[in-house]
Amino acid sequence: MSSVRFKILNALTKGSVAAIGIFLVACSPYGGKIIIKGVEEADIFKNTKDKAKERRKISVYINRLKSDGLIELDESVAEKAFKLTEKGRLWLVKNREYEVQKSNSVQIISFDIPEKERSKRHWLRQSLLNMKFQKIQQSVWIGKSLIPRDFLNDIKELKIYPYIEIFSISKSGTLKRIEDI
Repeated sequence: MSSVRFKILNALTKGSVAAIGIFLVACSPYGGKIIIKGVEEADIFKNTKDKAKERRKISVYINRLKSDGLIELDESVAEKAFKLTEKGRLWLVKNREYEVQKSNSVQIISFDIPEKERSKRHWLRQSLLNMKFQKIQQSVWIGKSLIPRDFLNDIKELKIYPYIEIFSISKSGTLKRIEDI
């Protein structure tokens, strides 16, 4: 469910800001496609052969996303359309995987995120692990990966950027662990 959920929510972000929506087109037992405004067709159920089964799957996913509060009906559009909610946007941010690129310089990330933002602190640690950073202390991480622009945007989106410092160093000094990274 998680990867399909991610694909659907991510597809919603590809539509225009004024009219983000998933349009359910030709929902008959013989076909059902998810069309995104501004994008030709989402390949969420690309490999399914049974169109009635495909339509049921789409319906189940849409209903699950609605009940979880991640999407809502877009009343501003005449057709049956859905838009991403604030909760859906945050879910998408927290479940994104970043493309890791090696760097010659060392990046140090230090943070002091308040206890009330515990889930965001956990997200940050998990994201740093996924980007091949190593923990020096609970809130100090080091790595030889470039910081992806999407990661920086997500930090802003989650409103935790005031609690994070990012340093880039080119000489090791007394940090012996840099050679191990």
